[in-house]
Amino acid sequence: MCIDEDDHLWVAFYGASKVGCFDPETGQQLAEIEVPAQNTTSCAFGGEDLETLYITSARADENDKWGGNLFEVKPGVRGNKADFFKDT
Repeated sequence: MCIDEDDHLWVAFYGASKVGCFDPETGQQLAEIEVPAQNTTSCAFGGEDLETLYITSARADENDKWGGNLFEVKPGVRGNKADFFKDT
């Protein structure tokens, strides 16, 4: 899961070939990105301007052509910059 600049939650759905974007206040699904791999495992914003959503996947078996690949898409929204914490 990850959060975009509008505080919307992006969730990878294992076994469903998709990533969904949700409004955390209402629970409404705002967007859906289909992925050719069956098992999406995670998603994160990256790239120079955090405008690319990277999606990882798991391979189901040797016949799963797209499983285990990394996908990228520009969903039209940017991610948030990560906060780093200093160990004390």
